[in-house]
Amino acid sequence: KEILNAMSEGSDEDGGLTVPKDVKTKIKELRRSADALENLVNVEPVKTNSGSRVIEREADQTPFDNVEEAAEFPEVSTPQFDTVDYKVKKKGGILKVTQELLADSAENIMSYLKKWISKKAKATRNFLIIKKIKEICGGLEVPVKGFDDLKDIFNVMLDPAIALGAVVVTNQSGFNFLDKLKDERGDYIMQKDPTQATKRLLFGVYPVIKVSNKTLQNINGKAPIICGDLKEAITIFDRETLTIDISNIAAGLWETDKTGIKVRERLDIQTVDPDAIIM
Repeated sequence: KEILNAMSEGSDEDGGLTVPKDVKTKIKELRRSADALENLVNVEPVKTNSGSRVIEREADQTPFDNVEEAAEFPEVSTPQFDTVDYKVKKKGGILKVTQELLADSAENIMSYLKKWISKKAKATRNFLIIKKIKEICGGLEVPVKGFDDLKDIFNVMLDPAIALGAVVVTNQSGFNFLDKLKDERGDYIMQKDPTQATKRLLFGVYPVIKVSNKTLQNINGKAPIICGDLKEAITIFDRETLTIDISNIAAGLWETDKTGIKVRERLDIQTVDPDAIIM
């Protein structure tokens, strides 16, 4: 988890930007803000560029047969397993700052750098997670027109073990729709979380996470409502090798009196249990 600095020789004004050792920790904290979908999925740090994980395939739970005294025991089916492969991919970008901005205040630049990296990293992970959700649920969407449709999802469509850890993820439009729904008694089906006044619970049980319409866009004019356990459905394999390279002599930088700050990180995202979410 080291930060690599590729700075030109010379004074601070010539590109000697100091990177504190705790910058990565701070960036990680900023990245995991309230609207970061990364908080909802499983994140597994990995030390290799590729690999696989073995998971037990879901099977019908059939009971053992009766065995009469002195009779032979019948054979039973053995557990079946699947593999989830991952291959880490590189993500990154370059932030360019002017010489004047760099020279005025190194601390302000570092503060800005932390926020910029965290926003880019969060946007990248949000995009990948939403793309994976659409891959899982594409063509299998369940229309939600009212109270009973949501009951069907949690009571029947989701496995009871999944429903125990389920949440609801939606955008502003979907939240507004849910916020107006009432049950057969005329009570709103979304209630305040008694432990967090600003949070809402569906049916008083399932946490509702609202993200912006820009992050989670409507699909064909319809708001996406994702129900289930995203930690069971999706895993981010995080190589966690965030690096920051700083230079003012790369192509196009020296001529324009700018310093380039290049950020890269490596990760992969894979489906683990496609039946753990419904949209």
